[in-house]
Amino acid sequence: MKKYTLKFSSSIFLGIFIWFFFFIITPVETKSNSLPTTIGFIFLSYLFLFLGYYLPPLLRMKRIQFIKNIEEKLSEQKEKILYGLIILISFSFMFRYYDLFINRELSFHNLPSFNKRIASNPHKFSFLFGVFAIFRTIYFVPLIFYFNYKINQKKALIFCLILFLLPILEAYLRDSRRIIFELLILLLIILFLFKKINLKSYKTYTLTFGAFLLFSAYSLTVLEGRVKVTGENFYERIYKSPYNDFVPVKKKAIDFISKNGDNIISKAYFSEIHIGQYITHGVFEMDYMISNFKEHKYGMYNSYLFIKFLNKTKMTSVSLEKLNNPSNRNTYITFFGGMFLDFGWLSLPIMFIFGYFQKLIFYLGKTTFAFKPFMVLLYFSNIFLLVMNFIRAQFLLTMGVYLILLFTVALFLFTYKRARN
Repeated sequence: MKKYTLKFSSSIFLGIFIWFFFFIITPVETKSNSLPTTIGFIFLSYLFLFLGYYLPPLLRMKRIQFIKNIEEKLSEQKEKILYGLIILISFSFMFRYYDLFINRELSFHNLPSFNKRIASNPHKFSFLFGVFAIFRTIYFVPLIFYFNYKINQKKALIFCLILFLLPILEAYLRDSRRIIFELLILLLIILFLFKKINLKSYKTYTLTFGAFLLFSAYSLTVLEGRVKVTGENFYERIYKSPYNDFVPVKKKAIDFISKNGDNIISKAYFSEIHIGQYITHGVFEMDYMISNFKEHKYGMYNSYLFIKFLNKTKMTSVSLEKLNNPSNRNTYITFFGGMFLDFGWLSLPIMFIFGYFQKLIFYLGKTTFAFKPFMVLLYFSNIFLLVMNFIRAQFLLTMGVYLILLFTVALFLFTYKRARN
């Protein structure tokens, strides 16, 4: 359990380090309204998260028998289960891309902005496609399963990697940077968790730096494509983007880029600045929100994707516009901003519970594979608490889908065993 406790703490401190690193090296100014209140809330949220993890003792589970039974069955049928996962998620992607290309009529010939608009058209929603495509959200689980059970089959590894990379197609169609970002970070976490890379190897840092360069290049390409449609000057348009309202680029940096023209030095420097803004702006957006909006959503903000799905199935009719950032700004407000928007200062005891929840998941994760995907998602979320709310963006839905799968597999395994006996 000690190594998972260390990884919990490391994920938190790594996230804080990343935020301050980019805040220090990125030439931006800051504009704030009630920053002491915001900093105080963030500090106390971290404190309660740690207290929840370290203070309460774990319940005396003694490796609950049903968990041991699940692990035994997973281990006995590991190859069959892996290929079953691959087939299930492959079919899920098939339904997703059929829905996008045939039903919603996305195309490589369309502008990404047009693809993005028709992809989210509620009138094109199909309940059948929505349900069957939902298992694509756990595209990373087969790769974790493969490494966890040391399945030494190159063919299986290739299938796992193909599934892992399939979301890139949708990212390209919709000009999504978040999907690419998730892929790169999830891959690094999985490789680190299963000791495929280590911090003592130069290869680790080379891989990480390479991933950063890839994301930077893709991010710059996406931005150039978006601005090209408007016909505006690229740099002037980006300097007017919402990020610059609270973390504007310093004049000396703008002058340096202008002086060097449109060469590789300017583009590299600009890319670093933009990624720095991308990573740091959420705290100041959160500060603006806290200063100007007092209404709370009581859990509905973080449950956005569930409510959106229920709306599409006509089970609810909640106004989604009311569940967005109340400032109507298309920017991130960090994980803590989302918690404050939902519960205000009552978020602190919830952070305590969240800390204990992580402790429980990490304990069960060392007992059985079944909880390791949760661990990966929690590590990811911990690292980027100060950047954006990944739990709201995707992971809460992913956890729900994985729980459904886990329950279904467990039910099948025990039914199969009882039938054979």
